[in-house]
Amino acid sequence: MSDLSILYVHTHFLCQPLSKNTSAMKQKFHECLKDRWKTRWKNSPHHDKFSHIDDQFPMSNFNKAKNNLTRKQASLIVQIGTGHAPVNKFLHRIKKQENAKCDSCLENLGIEVTESIRHFLFECKTYERERHTFARSIGRRSKDFKFIMSKPKNIEKLAKFMVETERFEQDANR
Repeated sequence: MSDLSILYVHTHFLCQPLSKNTSAMKQKFHECLKDRWKTRWKNSPHHDKFSHIDDQFPMSNFNKAKNNLTRKQASLIVQIGTGHAPVNKFLHRIKKQENAKCDSCLENLGIEVTESIRHFLFECKTYERERHTFARSIGRRSKDFKFIMSKPKNIEKLAKFMVETERFEQDANR
């Protein structure tokens, strides 16, 4: 490139109107990017799988709550929401457990009940004391999983309930 062409390029660039505030431009870019991602997310087959957990843009309530959770708690919350929590129903499905029955209901009450996520969270008699404390902290909708996952404080309370039950401490030792 000759000196004259370089001078023309620089002069041409300098004669252009100044761009808007770069911070505002970045913000606008990120808003557009987020809108495009929201559209892609809503058209994704995964959207339907997660919409029962959090209607907001991909798990935004969980993202707000995770800063107050340990890594293990955050992992368990995601596993519960996706149906991959280490309860016997799931462990049996992936061939890590002989059966899907709730061990504590079988031992303590002599009844055979499938240990699903729903059973663990809302039905298992073994965790009634912890569940009562949890339900009082959430309120009337304490058995509404979508409601629980709709507020970051509720997600933190759910994590506290899971720690208090010590149910998943057993799995760490298996």
